[in-house]
Amino acid sequence: MSMREGLAQRTRLPAALAPHYIDIDELTQAQLMTLALHYAGLVRFATEGPDASWDRSWRDYFGDDETLVMAEILSLRVHRNRAGFDALVDRALDGMAPGGMPAPRGGSPTVLLAAMVERLETWSRVLLERGSPVGIDLGTLIAGVLANLPPSLRRALAYRASRPEW
Repeated sequence: MSMREGLAQRTRLPAALAPHYIDIDELTQAQLMTLALHYAGLVRFATEGPDASWDRSWRDYFGDDETLVMAEILSLRVHRNRAGFDALVDRALDGMAPGGMPAPRGGSPTVLLAAMVERLETWSRVLLERGSPVGIDLGTLIAGVLANLPPSLRRALAYRASRPEW
């Protein structure tokens, strides 16, 4: 060991202080916009008129913006959602075995699938109604994906919608 060791800044810099070791905000712009849209849904306001009530949220206002719809699509964590869905399917199939435990209410694969289809339908509707040419193309693509869902899946989702206790 010589007397010069440890004098250079790069040798004294702890790993935790290296550039980008911790970013102040590690979210992407799309994730930040989606977070803002979520918080907009928590702030309610009343509509004017004789039947005024606090039934509206700022998500109703901002949710129709094509930029925020695309940010919401971009911030979707497909692989994590798929892994969670697959785990629920496995648990539901295990519950069908004799002595198996049924999947807990609200944790059903059908509930998750219905929520995803509803989300896709909303995105498609907003993009087709208010989108730019690129937004309309994306809305058409999403509508095409939804149109190709198997009829049996559509019937199961319709049955679930008509019987929420299912």
